Amino acid sequence: MSINTDQLLNWATLDQKVLDFLRLAIESGKNILISGNIGSGRVRFLETLESFLLPSMKKIKISHFKTIQVKKGQEVRKVNIEKQTTDLIRTKKFLNAVYKKPQIILLDNILGTESFEIMRQTSQNSFQLMASIQADSSVDALERLEAFALLESSQFTSAPIRKLISNSFDFIIQFSRLDDGKRRVMEISQVVGYRNQNIEVKKIIEFRVISADPYRGIEGRWDWGERPVEWFKQLEGRGFKIPTTLFYD
Repeated sequence: MSINTDQLLNWATLDQKVLDFLRLAIESGKNILISGNIGSGRVRFLETLESFLLPSMKKIKISHFKTIQVKKGQEVRKVNIEKQTTDLIRTKKFLNAVYKKPQIILLDNILGTESFEIMRQTSQNSFQLMASIQADSSVDALERLEAFALLESSQFTSAPIRKLISNSFDFIIQFSRLDDGKRRVMEISQVVGYRNQNIEVKKIIEFRVISADPYRGIEGRWDWGERPVEWFKQLEGRGFKIPTTLFYD
């Protein structure tokens, strides 16, 4: 069952400001990495964000999951489980996708050493990438990408791998399932670049917990960190209309 953006708003998975920001990032061609822990729903969230893409765009979807039905009592649920594939097979699938010259590639999970070729191709080609990775935070996601890539390319040190990562992704979305069972966009970080042998990241939007009640669950709000005003100005220069929600708290 697909999930639409109205449902995300109704469930307080995000607010209008976060939704408008993500729509703007995707429509302007930015490369997105969704980071989430086990059971967070990051793959379903990636599928929902796909709705921001123009139907006319040539896109290729690569899935490393398969959907199975699980029956619990009278309830039947669809669950994504990881396909048993090797790093080499996953790398070949991605290279085959690149060969077809798509405008965008959607990748539901980065699992291992294929990350090196994914990032190398992304930094050298003009397609847009939207992908997800299992990680507990944006920092953890970057560290996992680096560790995977170093396993594949032992001739490199951390410095060039970190530079490759910074050239491959523009925004990292941390998506989590909280203790009350609800899923939230916890933060959006911007990968600014590579400086002093490190990846420079700025926190753009962060979910702040206001209260935690056993009956009402966890309530909070999304606050700005460092609002990317210069990026907004660049987009306006390209003809994009910036939603008013992104100028006010």
